[in-house]
Amino acid sequence: MAAARIGVRLTVRDIKPLQRGDPRGLALFYITLAAVVMGFIGAVQLNVHAGGLTPWQRIAAVVTYSMLGALAIVAIVDWVLGALILPIMESWFILALTMFASGMVFTMFDTLVGRWAMLPTWGLMVLLGNPSSGGAVSWPLLPSPLGAIGRWLPPGASVNAQHTAVYFGGHQRLMPFLVLALWALGSMAVFLILRERRPGS
Repeated sequence: MAAARIGVRLTVRDIKPLQRGDPRGLALFYITLAAVVMGFIGAVQLNVHAGGLTPWQRIAAVVTYSMLGALAIVAIVDWVLGALILPIMESWFILALTMFASGMVFTMFDTLVGRWAMLPTWGLMVLLGNPSSGGAVSWPLLPSPLGAIGRWLPPGASVNAQHTAVYFGGHQRLMPFLVLALWALGSMAVFLILRERRPGS
């Protein structure tokens, strides 16, 4: 409007347009949500069906299903549905780390509160983590508390890393990986320490 009034021709060009298979830009949000949910549901299943695993065997199992689950997400989204063209190795690593962090968060809460572990896990990772992730609504457009919290939770860190990987390749930042690693390693440490002190938990 202002350009027309002063007689200036204004040209707007999107230098990083959304991919054709994802016209609303929500695919990264959904694949992150899938990784988060699969991460802690896998840990729940280990709890139910493989309760006799040692702590390190349980961690190894979470690593294994995280790697396989992340590869399945990448394969379906890119190769089968064609919704996004992903940088395969980078996206696979981000999703696997997200799944592992989510699985270890549930494992930590399971050690802390037992049968009620799903409640704090769901509250932290889904009810709080997904709305504040910046995947559906960018952080600057969210209410200030959510925008500030989101980048420090696994879903927000994962969306952030994935967005940079897909649309700004070669300019990846360390921060989201540190957030994911801190949640994963911190949760794992709590689990190992408490299991060592209370072997029957």
